[in-house]
Amino acid sequence: MKEENKPFENMKFSGVEFKVINRQEAHEIIGNLTDFKDQKIYNVFEDTWRFPDYEDNAIFLLAERDVEMDSFEMDYSTEEHADVFILGFIFKGNLVVNKLISSYDTDNSPALIVFGKTITINITLFGSVHYLGGGVQCDSLFGEYNHGELFVKGESSAWLIYSDDMVMHFESFNNVQAVISANRPDVTICSRLSTGDGETIMIESYFPSTHKLSDIVNDLYIEQSADYNRETLTSDYYEKVFKEGLSLIDHSKEERYLYTNFREEFAVMIQTLLDNEVTIKDGSLYVEEGISKYSFVKFSHEGEQYCQIAATIGNGFDIRMRALWSIDTKEITLLLEYLDEEENTKYQWINNETAVGIEYYAIKNAVKEAFEILNQESLAQYDEPETYEEEEEEDKLSLDEFLVQFGTSKAPDDLLKLFEFQSQFGGESFSESFYLYAFNSKTGLKTWSEDEEFYNSFIEFATANGSGSSYAYWLTDKDLNNCPIVVFGDEGGIHVVAENTQDFIRLLTYDTEISVDHENIYFYRDDEEYEESENKEEFVNWVKENFGLDAVDTEEETELIIANAKEKFGKKLNAFLEKFDIETFEEVYEPKVKVKSDKYDFQKIEGEKIEFKDFNFKLAVIQILMYEKELLLPKFDLYEFVEIYDKREIDIEEEGYDFIPEVTEYFEKLEIDKKFADEITEIIQDGGDDIYLELYRFWDGEDDAFNIKSAEDFKNFKNITKVELFYDEDDSLINELKKMGIETDYI
Repeated sequence: MKEENKPFENMKFSGVEFKVINRQEAHEIIGNLTDFKDQKIYNVFEDTWRFPDYEDNAIFLLAERDVEMDSFEMDYSTEEHADVFILGFIFKGNLVVNKLISSYDTDNSPALIVFGKTITINITLFGSVHYLGGGVQCDSLFGEYNHGELFVKGESSAWLIYSDDMVMHFESFNNVQAVISANRPDVTICSRLSTGDGETIMIESYFPSTHKLSDIVNDLYIEQSADYNRETLTSDYYEKVFKEGLSLIDHSKEERYLYTNFREEFAVMIQTLLDNEVTIKDGSLYVEEGISKYSFVKFSHEGEQYCQIAATIGNGFDIRMRALWSIDTKEITLLLEYLDEEENTKYQWINNETAVGIEYYAIKNAVKEAFEILNQESLAQYDEPETYEEEEEEDKLSLDEFLVQFGTSKAPDDLLKLFEFQSQFGGESFSESFYLYAFNSKTGLKTWSEDEEFYNSFIEFATANGSGSSYAYWLTDKDLNNCPIVVFGDEGGIHVVAENTQDFIRLLTYDTEISVDHENIYFYRDDEEYEESENKEEFVNWVKENFGLDAVDTEEETELIIANAKEKFGKKLNAFLEKFDIETFEEVYEPKVKVKSDKYDFQKIEGEKIEFKDFNFKLAVIQILMYEKELLLPKFDLYEFVEIYDKREIDIEEEGYDFIPEVTEYFEKLEIDKKFADEITEIIQDGGDDIYLELYRFWDGEDDAFNIKSAEDFKNFKNITKVELFYDEDDSLINELKKMGIETDYI
């Protein structure tokens, strides 16, 4: 960690004077904040996208007393101080905002940390981990996208809490009218619940949706999404409502969001389903959709006759909501139950339909949704033969189903890209026996050990071979991008396969299922009998286009990827498994033998070399001559260079987030003959160009590391007529090139 200095003592933001503090000072204030499981929330030294270490003038802004402001739209800097990078805003007292509190961007944002109470009209948060320590009072509280998380301690009061793929944790609902999870159960609440034995316990549990948007939000700001087949908010709600300090809530819908007529509606539901032709024939109705199950049944209990409508959310959430109608007494009983793996009740809410509490809104919402789905079932649907395309569509794994097994962990972006590819081309169609899959429970992992620490340390996500082996992330880090991938053998053996997701994807290009035994793993392919998967070629091209990675063509290449992973994580995994009395086979990792080669030694050219003033201009030229026209050889390959380089070990996974000195030196020394100058007629910079990923493997394109700054070198390339450059706030270069008669713009 580099020493961080404060550029100044105080700074104004949104009209409020804040004290400027550095990372170390912030740690003293927020480093011991915990979640509802007593786990620390913040590590300001972690050097991730949340608290990056690469930004100059990285600061926190601290308000030591109560603060009141009109609007608070967080940003990383201000016009007056464009050179600072605000990691977070810390309020030691209460925060009162008249209109709006909002994050900067769904991907990344400064963190909001409030120790006192937070009061405003509307809040929309994402892009970081946020903490409201003294409760919250607002009209609407929104959490969006999976690059964020929210913890609210104390009491929460809001008309609407809306989560769209962001996990939000609450200690207590004081006066919350509606909770809506747009994608999956992403809201958790700490509650006092009754167990089956009558014991009262405090537990943090997922909380299901209580309404649809149209039950409580003004219709002007609701639309039906064709992509997701659900209600969504219109794109203008933020500008027209939130920024103006107005409310989304339509209070004329009170009858709907208070479920005033639920008794009458439920009676109609029961009669309608009793009259359904499927119920008449079979006596009941069952429908499964994704992770949810819906049912309508008639039964007797202690001499009384009942009808029941129920909805169950599975895949790890295990929430069942049901409403019972007594045919004899016309009484309604509502139950919200949390289930164990055998679907037995662990704890529950139970009362009649007049009971007060948002929990009962959740049951009523689930029952109405179940009715709508069940009422669509008819005998005609059973009688109609399904086409192959319909069967295939029903079997298709949805993203929501796939993501459930990741819980609160964010699935790596590279894996989500792979999911998109599989969704288009089909599982097992591009790499033998491989299929991204939704594992419904930890059942398979528990065959190894029923210790909770063990099975919660892995996330299974894909089939590995045709005999039942599976791939899983081993949770060695909160960020799955930093976690290795292991394979669980169907007949024994747990082994590290790849250091990270991209190495794993490279292994898949070999198009051969993995062989697993107690002692070893390997990829064996008999070329005489090998039949290429239907979509392998598309997959190989996709991997090259998206990650710049060449396909694996030999067993030796697979062995190298596995050996590198085992060298880094093998002993650590064995030590972990031994804690649970799982047999391991200690392996000795021999240092990799470097291949002797002079391929990347300095080569002095015979002709006159070009002298460059701007290294980034030189790189743009190399991109054209080396990777596009293949006139400048050898074509540089980073992984090959590292394999050959023998002066020290270069770890691309560790060092690829910056310039690797030896690679930079290679291109700095590389001589280019003047005869090639005439070959360059245009320069079109692109963040996906080979040269940038070879030089700076994990460059994210978010900085100006490769911006061309000088026009001097253009004078040596007389044939250049067109240039498209990376964006730069300084327009001096682009203006100078235009004066030289070169058509110039930003990409």
